[in-house]
Amino acid sequence: MEPIFGAESFAAVHADMGDEPDCVSTEEIRLLSSIGFMAAKSGCLVPAVRIFEALAVLRPVAAFPFIGLAVAYLAVGMAGEAVHVLRDRALKACADTTELKMWLSLALLQAGNQSAALKEYESSMRGMDSVDLPPIARMLTVMLGGRPDVPTWPVPAPVADADVGAPTS
Repeated sequence: MEPIFGAESFAAVHADMGDEPDCVSTEEIRLLSSIGFMAAKSGCLVPAVRIFEALAVLRPVAAFPFIGLAVAYLAVGMAGEAVHVLRDRALKACADTTELKMWLSLALLQAGNQSAALKEYESSMRGMDSVDLPPIARMLTVMLGGRPDVPTWPVPAPVADADVGAPTS
């Protein structure tokens, strides 16, 4: 399984950087984004949050600053905050929500809400071509009990949220 912070995920996040404002070039945005993801991967929450909050000001309708914030929170075990960023901010600010819903699904799963994670996952996967799934989709497919090469519907029924993490016999 590919790590959350794989190079392929990083490249996909940068696809929506949009037009550059007069004050900051696209190359500078990419550099800041790279530094933010490195900080997030290293568990340096405060610098990562500051960078991605600034990027959200510079690119208010782009998904990548919000994904960066979510990754930073997930890296330090703050899945609830990642859910908040994705659900309450990113989905309202961004036009294309498919990848955001996948990240929200991961955050919900990490927060222990498997049924909501499955709902977001299924919503985001509807109509997707199984050949060109982004890395986050393949990872979620495996985490939710499917095969990364052939997503099948319906995905196996989730364990009740109360049972997640419960000892098995």
